[in-house]
Amino acid sequence: MTLCKSFPNWVGVVLKKKLSVKSGPGWAGLDLMTLWQELPQLGWVCLKVNFKFFIIMNRIIKVCGMKDPDNMKAVAALPINWLGLIFVPSSPRYVEMVSSMAGFIPDRAKEDGNFSAEEDLRKSLKMVGVFQNEQAQSTITRVVNYHLDIIQFHGEETPTLLRNLRRTLDPDIRPGIEFIKTISVEKPEDIAKYKQYEDIVDYFLFDTKCPGGGGSGEKFDWQMLQAYDGSKPFLLSGGIGPDDVEALKAFSHPKCIGIDINSRFETAPGIKDAAKIEQFIKAYRIDN
Repeated sequence: MTLCKSFPNWVGVVLKKKLSVKSGPGWAGLDLMTLWQELPQLGWVCLKVNFKFFIIMNRIIKVCGMKDPDNMKAVAALPINWLGLIFVPSSPRYVEMVSSMAGFIPDRAKEDGNFSAEEDLRKSLKMVGVFQNEQAQSTITRVVNYHLDIIQFHGEETPTLLRNLRRTLDPDIRPGIEFIKTISVEKPEDIAKYKQYEDIVDYFLFDTKCPGGGGSGEKFDWQMLQAYDGSKPFLLSGGIGPDDVEALKAFSHPKCIGIDINSRFETAPGIKDAAKIEQFIKAYRIDN
């Protein structure tokens, strides 16, 4: 493939002109046909396209396990796509709520609404709430208080619960909300667990099976995902760290749309090293 060194800047020009989002390499969701049609208007007459490069550049990067508001804003300023908040009480990255002390009044966000990324950053980010076997009302309260765009179900939630939640939330409470179902993987047979949720969720996330339910920093054998033949896109998770860039570039599956990073980019549980994440993104998306 032949690309000039200014390619990321050119991508920023196309995005700013055509899609009105921030410039830079963080452009998951870009319609490649739109990009291709834009080339002649920009004076590009010859470009050898390496579609694997396009796929890598277009992959979603989800940073999960955010806890501190200032740290969250620092990470949100990077070219990432999704930010994850964990609402699982047993997790060291648990995001607490302040109890209303009254059963009929919803709990409120501990930070009184200041937890979320600043408005200009949120325009190019999706907020993901991670829940594990949570009560429906508690999930709904957090969707409202934290302006969640996506719910990630990380436990043994039933398909019936997910269907009922979607009917409750969309369109009356949170129009267009999306669902992720985590599939915990230890052996090849675990992949097939996705089938009972395929007609309910928008994405799957394949993670390492562990006692705590996630954030273990441990990997599973990614090649087991070649057995996934579902129709829904998925994110790859489970112990992804700064030293996994080449392995991620080598991994290929037609339904893989992104990666989820967490504990291996932390200085403490829930506190991410923004500089390390920035360096990782540069190596993953640009240094090809």
